[in-house]
Amino acid sequence: MTASELFQADMLATQFAIDMKMTKQQAISARILILQNKGATQQQAFDKVLGEGAFDAMAEQLFAELRAA
Repeated sequence: MTASELFQADMLATQFAIDMKMTKQQAISARILILQNKGATQQQAFDKVLGEGAFDAMAEQLFAELRAA
């Protein structure tokens, strides 16, 4: 998915969350799911909604917690 397509899809997802009067947590989940439905990868969707590098940070944290368990 190109940066332009990602931007347009996120604008649509954000407006949907606003129109539905979602909580912050609901809006984050909905935006990620909508972006993936529009063709974004898991990493693209996470990074667009939660900030650049969020996917890698989450994966590293998860891996560290699994190793510690």
